[in-house]
Amino acid sequence: MTYAIIAIMAHRCGKTYDETVEILSGIKEVQYTNGLHSQVELTRDQKELSEKLSIEL
Repeated sequence: MTYAIIAIMAHRCGKTYDETVEILSGIKEVQYTNGLHSQVELTRDQKELSEKLSIEL
């Protein structure tokens, strides 16, 4: 199932499956000891992928 979703994302963004996996694997989130969490700044490629897919990361 995951392969199919990533393959669709890659196709819609004009990227290869491996490129898309690499972009997605770089998305990180930091969790603080007080329970709060924050997303690390997205790279240009991650922002582009998000915009092309009309999703908010």
